[in-house]
Amino acid sequence: MLSLFQTCPRSKDSFPGRIVHCHDLRDASHFFRQNVLVIGGGRAAEDVALQLRKFGASSVSISARSRPLGLRWPDAVREVAPVEAVRGSR
Repeated sequence: MLSLFQTCPRSKDSFPGRIVHCHDLRDASHFFRQNVLVIGGGRAAEDVALQLRKFGASSVSISARSRPLGLRWPDAVREVAPVEAVRGSR
């Protein structure tokens, strides 16, 4: 499963997974054993990624439009190239 924390306008309607803005994330354990994509390059994205991993997400990928955060991430957290669209079907 893939979850976005900010919207990807061109793919929002066809994305089959959950889309959650970081402001609305209340319990990171809901993503236990899931592969999660966090879109954003600020401190909120960093915080969300670390919370998701801490509470059991299998992996967390962080995609930002701007330059990478360049932090030393724990295992199973990584930065990936900017996401322009996500394909899927509802």
